[in-house]
Amino acid sequence: ENPVDMSELLGPLGLAVETGTVANLQANAPLTRTDRARHTVYTTTFSSHPSVTTNARNNRRYAVVVDRALALKTQKVADKSVKAEMVMHAPSDTFLDLNGNLAFDSGEKQKGYPLATAVTMTSTTGKKDDEGRVFVIGDVDVFSEKLVRLVEGNVFLFRDIVAWLQR
Repeated sequence: ENPVDMSELLGPLGLAVETGTVANLQANAPLTRTDRARHTVYTTTFSSHPSVTTNARNNRRYAVVVDRALALKTQKVADKSVKAEMVMHAPSDTFLDLNGNLAFDSGEKQKGYPLATAVTMTSTTGKKDDEGRVFVIGDVDVFSEKLVRLVEGNVFLFRDIVAWLQR
């Protein structure tokens, strides 16, 4: 179970967090060279959204590595001005490690879980300058010094997110 309830923060954005930690038996970055690396997942699956432009255009060259990430999911939101687009997904053989044992167990499903979302709140004035933007990623370590020093794709992701948020 996820230790922090993010529903008050994510709910108004039309988002929620899946239960369990993202894990992968193959597409993992062996930073520790132990089974613990199964929670350090790399991905090259990006949408065409401007917040992930560099990684999407260069997905064979620039992977993004997440560490102990949570998967996101959409949910209905009353405010029709809020639009969430999943922009980064885990590889299709990724699973949510529900019990923390670093193994793929029965009852755990493999799929390309969403890892990051770009949220846009359209303006009531109709002006693009009055639009609101939020970027949500299910990992606090993705931009940590450790990963940014090791993974160039994480640096490009950060750069593109900031550029999109400033537009």
